[in-house]
Amino acid sequence: VAGLGSIQADFLRAFGFEPIGPEGDRFMTVNVEKMIADQPEAIVVAGDATRIMNDPRLKSMKAIKAKHVAAISDQNLILRGGGRVDMRLGNLRPAVEGLFTGTN
Repeated sequence: VAGLGSIQADFLRAFGFEPIGPEGDRFMTVNVEKMIADQPEAIVVAGDATRIMNDPRLKSMKAIKAKHVAAISDQNLILRGGGRVDMRLGNLRPAVEGLFTGTN
């Protein structure tokens, strides 16, 4: 999970979302119980979201029930460091905007 001080969390804030996650500026491991307790309304995944969507432990989560899971196909634009923020934002924006079609 991206830390709340990470550039990935900043991207989500730029689109009007409030990220949920651990303190810090990098990706960190979060256990399933914490994810369920946090009850995110949406989840952004780098790569294929099938594993998250089909995990029976997560079926009670709001995001899973509503199918508000966005998969970013080009993982490098989300996960790697460095420049080209414009490309990252261009890749992320369509995925997260589609999560709440008709509610934003």
